[in-house]
Amino acid sequence: FYTTRALLTDMSIFLSTGLPPKMLNSSECRNFCLLKDTLYHEDGIWHCVVRQFEKETILCEAHCKIVGGHYGGVMTTWKIWNNGLWWPTTMRDVVDYCVN
Repeated sequence: FYTTRALLTDMSIFLSTGLPPKMLNSSECRNFCLLKDTLYHEDGIWHCVVRQFEKETILCEAHCKIVGGHYGGVMTTWKIWNNGLWWPTTMRDVVDYCVN
């Protein structure tokens, strides 16, 4: 699986050179766009790719804070995606966060 940092690096290289990274095929690479140093992922709608250091805050806000409500993994993941945020391991990270 991709870490966010590796994905950002590989997709930045792909978007500037056209060479797809080893872990993604060229059709998967078309789901990304780089605008003003921010990487976006598209899966029907465009999501901002979250950087590693932002994940913990987003998980806490989506699960524990006023927008949270201590829902389970699926609902919390939906809240994150619905707010335009994404990273490669969103679902797994959210479930781990909600369980712990």
